[in-house]
Amino acid sequence: MKLQLLFAALFIAAEVSAFSLEINYEKDDGNADNFKIDDMTSETKVKTLRQQVAVKLKENKEDTILVYKQQELQDARTLEYYKIGDGSKITAQVE
Repeated sequence: MKLQLLFAALFIAAEVSAFSLEINYEKDDGNADNFKIDDMTSETKVKTLRQQVAVKLKENKEDTILVYKQQELQDARTLEYYKIGDGSKITAQVE
């Protein structure tokens, strides 16, 4: 029984292991900056990612838009919903 619980815990830990995302910030002047956001998991909400990106950009969270594969990300969804994983590239825009 203990062995089964150990395997279950290891399986769950593997499912929610942390990863990094690459953020491409498109500036108004046409230039771009790239940076990474670490410690994301498949269960991370887009809202959390957007807050971290806004802090990094020193911008207001409400003005920060995140786009993945030409789709604007919605705060209530998880990264898993959009199939975002380790090394995925997210575009950040500021209104």
